[in-house]
Amino acid sequence: MRDYYKPRLLPLVLADEELKPLRPLASLNRVQPLVKVKKIEGKAIGLTQVTVEAMSVRSDVQKDASGSNVESGVYDVRLFRDGQMVGQWPELGRT
Repeated sequence: MRDYYKPRLLPLVLADEELKPLRPLASLNRVQPLVKVKKIEGKAIGLTQVTVEAMSVRSDVQKDASGSNVESGVYDVRLFRDGQMVGQWPELGRT
């Protein structure tokens, strides 16, 4: 989605600004990693620890430019509760 979101798009279009070209959707890696919730522990009132396992997955269908099967990779993991992000890995500001 980061390729298709442009802040203040309308003023740029109205000002006839040139926008950078977008990558074709067919070239994007759409393979999703396998994610499993392994454990949920209530630590205290209002505090819960969630342990998840994420595994990279290789596509049987999607291929890269060299003809190799595309792999999902695992990065930028985020945990949402009721539509609100409540955790992420790596933590913000850390690499």
